[in-house]
Amino acid sequence: MDERANALIEAAKSARVSSRFLVLERLARELIAHGDEAKLPEATASGYYHLGIALSNLNRGDEAAVATRRAIELYDVAGDRLAAARARMNLGSIALDNDGDPGEARRLYEGSMPVMRELGNETNLAIALGNLGEVCRLEGDYRGALAYAQEALGIFESCNDRDNTVWQLTNIAHFLTQQRQYRAAIDHMQRARALLQVDANPRWLAWYFDTWFLIAAALEHYEVAAQLQAYVDKYRDEQNQPRLQAMLPWLSTPKERVARALPLDRHDELVEAGEALTLASAQRLAESVVLPP
Repeated sequence: MDERANALIEAAKSARVSSRFLVLERLARELIAHGDEAKLPEATASGYYHLGIALSNLNRGDEAAVATRRAIELYDVAGDRLAAARARMNLGSIALDNDGDPGEARRLYEGSMPVMRELGNETNLAIALGNLGEVCRLEGDYRGALAYAQEALGIFESCNDRDNTVWQLTNIAHFLTQQRQYRAAIDHMQRARALLQVDANPRWLAWYFDTWFLIAAALEHYEVAAQLQAYVDKYRDEQNQPRLQAMLPWLSTPKERVARALPLDRHDELVEAGEALTLASAQRLAESVVLPP
């Protein structure tokens, strides 16, 4: 590794953590080109690893899978078992998030778990557990999803990993909403809000408001839901955070329910109002959702 490769890797890690996926794509391609030119296979592998993450989160699943498989090949040649296992977990996320294939995702996640337990740190293990929770969600097993998510949450909290704690708190809120445990779901959303006020990572903020939309629609707060949907749709466009395929099964029906419940003119007014919301006003609107007596 040389100075240029190390600088690109650090920049890519920063872009990945802050969910700046267009920036991450550019840095990853620069890293691949530099690694190839300087004959630094470790740099090239890291470039393909980060390229796969960027493309997956930009909803370009086929390209992401190609890049991630190339990273795995290079890590396997280098004998880096941990890096290869992490890349295989990313391939599992592509299968889940972009392709909607929970069986393939589970195979890849579970195949990576022994290496994660042997060589990985606590964060690696917790990410694997959180991913398995999302597999369970897509399979309709919300009890299993909660068990994995709660175990992952405990690890992330002990590591003071704020972004991944928000990921799990919001996931748990969604799992609880699917089980009609709305009070507990809202409690978890309030905990997530406190962390997002410290660091509003765009990826997790978008998922947070998607989840508030789902809660509002489930509780038949249709006018609130219509505004929150419009707000988060606009926010995702502005922040280059496309919605991944894995969430569409839960979002499509509530969106249809909201549209049917409101007169067309009123729905259009609410969409316009939602698009005009600020982060603070969107948060106040979400907190206006109350449980029935």
